[in-house]
Amino acid sequence: MNASKRMHHRRRWPWRLAGFGVALSLTAWMTGLDQSVSAAGVLGVSRLTQFGLNNAHDQVVENRANRNFTASWTLHGAAIMDPALINGVLYGGTVNPPYGVVAVNPVNGRTLWFHVFPNQIMNSPIYTRGTIFVGEGNNKYYAPPVNSHPDRRGTGVNQVVALNAETGATDWVYNTQGENMPSFVLYGNGLYVANGADQVLDLAPTTGKVVRWLPIASYVSMSSPTVAGHTAFFGGAFPYNMYAVDLSNLKQLWSTHTPAVAGLDDCSPVANRTDVFIGAVYYFHHQPAAMFVAFNQATGKIVWRRLLGYGTRPTHGALYESGVPLLVHDTIYVGSSVANAVYALNAGNGQVLWSNRLNGRPVSQAPVLAEGHLLVGDARGTLFVLNPTDGHIVNRVQFPGSFMPGVPFVDGRTLFVSTRNGELFALPITDLTRPSFVP
Repeated sequence: MNASKRMHHRRRWPWRLAGFGVALSLTAWMTGLDQSVSAAGVLGVSRLTQFGLNNAHDQVVENRANRNFTASWTLHGAAIMDPALINGVLYGGTVNPPYGVVAVNPVNGRTLWFHVFPNQIMNSPIYTRGTIFVGEGNNKYYAPPVNSHPDRRGTGVNQVVALNAETGATDWVYNTQGENMPSFVLYGNGLYVANGADQVLDLAPTTGKVVRWLPIASYVSMSSPTVAGHTAFFGGAFPYNMYAVDLSNLKQLWSTHTPAVAGLDDCSPVANRTDVFIGAVYYFHHQPAAMFVAFNQATGKIVWRRLLGYGTRPTHGALYESGVPLLVHDTIYVGSSVANAVYALNAGNGQVLWSNRLNGRPVSQAPVLAEGHLLVGDARGTLFVLNPTDGHIVNRVQFPGSFMPGVPFVDGRTLFVSTRNGELFALPITDLTRPSFVP
């Protein structure tokens, strides 16, 4: 099958093959790398070591082999926050039941295997040498927070799991006391996990055994660490601190306390050569305020702080309080689920280059810059195609469900994105610019 040929299929997962709540690899459903997958073998990346592919969250892959690739299909039952295309296979974990990890043929949307888990999979699959690493966990608490200071986060089964990328079979499992919602980091010979138990773990990728363990003051919700050099940066809650951890020796370099009341632990930061950037929610004038903050990587000192706008904190679990940012050269693109708008910021000084309230609904999904357009979805299920220079709306496409706080994946000329109601889409970007297009 020619990987550049456009197709549109609507498929549904074979849920009846698996019992809910049982970690089970559906090897009976496994089709192997059939001809279409082999043809798509040039698609995606060969290694994925951190959330958003890199410390800019620029999850767009284009090379000579795949630059004309387009596909069009819909897979029902797949509420995947962070799809990842690796070695010709699209992987992702589900945030709606039945929870699990799925492997999909990116050319035609055919399910290759599905591995059921008892808890949510909110993070991006991390991959190296034939192994997928994912984490289980939810945003609930074991007990009501004492004086608004919860001890840890994540009820039910909390695990770090290594799966065989070809079959979905379990290689190893490590149980944790708190949720594992943030995406992991592969660095050197270690798999690093910041989670809901006030800790950073260094696990051996081949066995899952603990090599080192670093206690920290905060739990980490959805703030997937970003790595610059040998340092991982992420935000935590109670206390709302920004952290820098040296992965070469698992030592905390600095921790900067902020007056945030939410969002810092939910936002996955981006970084350039000198600074790291993250969103948070403060309280100004007795109302929630969307903030975006730059920290110096070496010292942890605040370089600049920008008030984006006022609003209300979202109550829907898929929105979270801070949007996922995208860094392109010297510009940061980010949405807000408090101020309900999309912004372009100067990374050097935090100046707002432009803003657009779109539908006036929360925006927590990371914007994607592809084919000269800025693509971003909101909580109403509207995907906006924007001019990245001035924020002007080029087109809007309505989807049957809200978008989630993750990073869509672009390969060649195709966008892979999912909605909260459980549909995974592969769509040609050129179609998204057509006013009459309906996914």
